[in-house]
Amino acid sequence: MLNYNGDDHNLIKRANKNDIQQRQVQFFDHYLKDKPAPKWMTEGVPAIKKGIDWGFDLEK
Repeated sequence: MLNYNGDDHNLIKRANKNDIQQRQVQFFDHYLKDKPAPKWMTEGVPAIKKGIDWGFDLEK
């Protein structure tokens, strides 16, 4: 589940739009192109690290 605090359901803030776009690319790369899963998919990102650790790093 992705939660963008302070933004509408259709995402108005540019930073949130960029974030979800990056996550969609990584999601489809993993499931359709057999690329490694990013950390946000396997481990998640704790709420206290939100905005600090994005979890975009790929696992090996």
